Amino acid sequence: MEEFSVKYPDVLVKIEYGNHEKLFELVRTGGVDLALNDQRRAFSVEYVNLVLAACGEYIEISDRSPIAALPSVTSEGLNNMPCILVSSKAQSKTEQEYYRDVVGFQGDFLFAQNLEEARLMVIGGHKRNYCAFW
Repeated sequence: MEEFSVKYPDVLVKIEYGNHEKLFELVRTGGVDLALNDQRRAFSVEYVNLVLAACGEYIEISDRSPIAALPSVTSEGLNNMPCILVSSKAQSKTEQEYYRDVVGFQGDFLFAQNLEEARLMVIGGHKRNYCAFW
């Protein structure tokens, strides 16, 4: 954004945050001109679709978790841990279905309204180990 703002100082940039479904709806209805997010559905010919990066899924876990010592872990290796998803209440079912059906996580889900809340839940889980996907 910094490079863009320097190159195009007269362009007003307003940032909207949201999960995939909210951002897709904003693009579809003209609420935003551009959305940067993960790909969860087939590209549509109605839009210009550019792949900016390809990367794996990421989780955050507490340093106290035994999993933190492992060099890598699969979604199956996390199935005994509750997973925290960052999602609004309205989108929680959609997010849960995505992580269960597409990512393959079969454990329990908890929800946080934002990344900071999810991180506090992870580090504060003294009695249980939690993981958080994003």
